[in-house]
Amino acid sequence: GDATAAANVINFLNANFVQSQFLFVAINNLGDFDGDLVFPGKWFFERLWGTDAGGGNGEDALGEGGTLHVENDNTAAIRNIVVMEGESGANEAVDNAGAAAISTGEAATAANILTLANTNLLGGTPIYILLNVGGKWGGTVFSIPQGAEWKVEGGKLVIEKENALSSSGASLLPSDTHVSNANAVSLVNAIRLSASSGRNRASGNKGNVRIRTGNAFAAANILNVVNTNIIGLNGLFALINISGNWNGNIAFGRPDLWLGSAATLSEQPARVHTGIGYTFTIRNNGDADATAVRLQGTFNTNHLGLEDAGGGIIGDSGAVTWDIGAIPVGGAVTRTLRAYVANLPIGTTDLAHSFSVSGFETDGYARDNFDSLVILAERNASKVPYVPAGSWPPELTISKTREGPDDITASSTVHYKI
Repeated sequence: GDATAAANVINFLNANFVQSQFLFVAINNLGDFDGDLVFPGKWFFERLWGTDAGGGNGEDALGEGGTLHVENDNTAAIRNIVVMEGESGANEAVDNAGAAAISTGEAATAANILTLANTNLLGGTPIYILLNVGGKWGGTVFSIPQGAEWKVEGGKLVIEKENALSSSGASLLPSDTHVSNANAVSLVNAIRLSASSGRNRASGNKGNVRIRTGNAFAAANILNVVNTNIIGLNGLFALINISGNWNGNIAFGRPDLWLGSAATLSEQPARVHTGIGYTFTIRNNGDADATAVRLQGTFNTNHLGLEDAGGGIIGDSGAVTWDIGAIPVGGAVTRTLRAYVANLPIGTTDLAHSFSVSGFETDGYARDNFDSLVILAERNASKVPYVPAGSWPPELTISKTREGPDDITASSTVHYKI
């Protein structure tokens, strides 16, 4: 089987938090991961960053004419000693009468270390996400917050938004604030992790032997905040390890596109030459903006004619597509299409239509991305919209004649033609 070892270490030593809000995340996923990592969406960051200082109004945090005095006399000796081992090999098969086969899994190690020491962070809205993937990843980052960027460096995915340092602190601080620190810190993080699925031995077997090991992965996350004053700063810090292959994306919230459709008829029920107006409404009910939104569907070309596609692009077999663009959180757009009933068979006919909406990002609830309409149409046989050749109404006659010889005898079979 698989072998895993993981450690998450967070140290706060002589750290002062004043009117600040933080989200700290440490995740170790052991094995392959099939799915998205979804962080809070747009509303979370707008609330978090809607003020420059932990719930204030973003104005001068120290009041009119206020000053902030910070005096630090700090020393910090920090050592991070991380020893990790991942092993799936060193397997041995000897002295067996039959054939021997050995197959090993993958082995990987990963470590994330972030240290803030002997510093002042005053105001701002930083993001720092560090992610290790032990296997393969071919995804992307959706709905990244404004001002943040993502890149892959040193085999790691880094998402970062620089802290906008300012001299302002929390909105509730007095007009004149003094902060004084005198600290001496010695910090040693000593971590040893070993994950081994190997070192297996099979010997002295009379038949064939096979050794098959699992994957081995060791991961560590370390966050040190030492001798640090954090005043009026709201941010997100995340350290993430995924040991295997990752089939997914990072998303900051999700859009939720909802599609509704309606039809208005020039007469009820629909008949030949009846006009039909379609209206499609798309709303984003999610917590992330939707981009590259597309509405598409088909109209029934067997019975309908198109008057106005409303800006849509007409394709083969009645396909119609609208490239809408972006829809923000809580936003809505509408599109219209006008058609008419061109022909109908005698009797009743269901005019069925289906449409769907999609976007670039993974949708939060895909079940409401589809909608369909069925319009009942009829054609009465007594109201034929054209006059056939000849007289109208038609004159119908019926005749009966006997077939065979003129003379017939008793018990003979007689044939008639009607």
